[in-house]
This record gives sequence, C-alpha cells and structure tokens, in this order.
Amino acid sequence: MAEAENRLKKAILDYLHSLGHEAWNTNQGRIGGHYRAGRKGLPDIQGYHRWTGAAIFIETKIPPNSLTPEQTVFLFNAQRAGCIAMKAECLADVVREKRLLQRGAS
Repeated sequence: MAEAENRLKKAILDYLHSLGHEAWNTNQGRIGGHYRAGRKGLPDIQGYHRWTGAAIFIETKIPPNSLTPEQTVFLFNAQRAGCIAMKAECLADVVREKRLLQRGAS
C-alpha cells in the first residue's frame, strides 16, 4: 500500500509542477524505520499557487486508509482560511480542483 501511495504522491506532484505550482512532499511519519516528527496532521504534499499565492495542502490516502483526526482538523482549518486543502485518493481528485488552474487574483 505504501508503494501505491508513493506513486499517487508523485503523480500529484508532477501534475502540480506541470501547472507551474511550487509543491513538495512533506516526508513526515515513519521513514526507513525511524519516525520523522513534525506537527501532527500536516499533509503529505504542501506548496503554493504561483499566481494567487494560495497555499496548497493535499493529504494522500489509498482506501481503506482514512484521515486521522489531526489531519481532518488541519484540512478543515486550512480550507476555512482560504487555502486549497483536500484529501486525494486518486489524481482525479486533484484535477477536479479548479482553483489550481487560476492565473489571476481570485
């Protein structure tokens, strides 16, 4: 399952970069047997929209995995603040977010 989620992260990052966005993998959690600590709930992918400045937060989940309570709260608060924030189970979830295509101030 980890391999499928890594492929999804790469596909999303490639898509965001193709649109001209700055985005990166957060690399939190257990990696190589070690736990990399950070703020609980931070999503897998973070970045910003180059034209509008909107922050981008995407948590990738391959079913049956689901959001933790901390991830749910983070995404909710980020959306409420005007960020592009979502859970993505597939690339199509991200492609449907039309605000990623905006080139001017909203």
